[in-house]
Amino acid sequence: MLPVCNRWRRFCLRMSGMHIGVGSKFWSPLVIRPLTAAKHIYIGDHCFINSEVRFACAFAKVSLGNGVLVGPRVSFETVNHSLSHDTHGFRDVSSTAIRVDDFVWIGAGAMLMPGVHIGEGAVIAAGAVVTKDVPAYVLVAGVPAKIIKTLEPPVHV
Repeated sequence: MLPVCNRWRRFCLRMSGMHIGVGSKFWSPLVIRPLTAAKHIYIGDHCFINSEVRFACAFAKVSLGNGVLVGPRVSFETVNHSLSHDTHGFRDVSSTAIRVDDFVWIGAGAMLMPGVHIGEGAVIAAGAVVTKDVPAYVLVAGVPAKIIKTLEPPVHV
């Protein structure tokens, strides 16, 4: 049975438009930028979202599969700015969805940048900055993140 504070948190997040699967847990605070972007967040079943996780998804979705573990201070950043200015002196904005497949573990302080896809069972090391797609069952680390090790997929009985 979920503690009352976790049930209340899930209720409020669902009311804001976030999809939250069965048995998923959140530790606060959770940052959603802008707050109206909660409708762009999909959390699968039995996920764990640690404290100070940031979802910046104003224009594109962030989708987490089932059994995803997210460490503290992880950032999901779907928006990028152009390096050049437009005719008014501003930088153009582009936004691309982030997709995380089932059973991924994302370490503390990692950043997932716009458009990345993280394959099933991958592990993102603490502090990694993921700028490109990550295949299934690998460990990535560093800035920018690179494959460090291939992991064994689970043996299903």
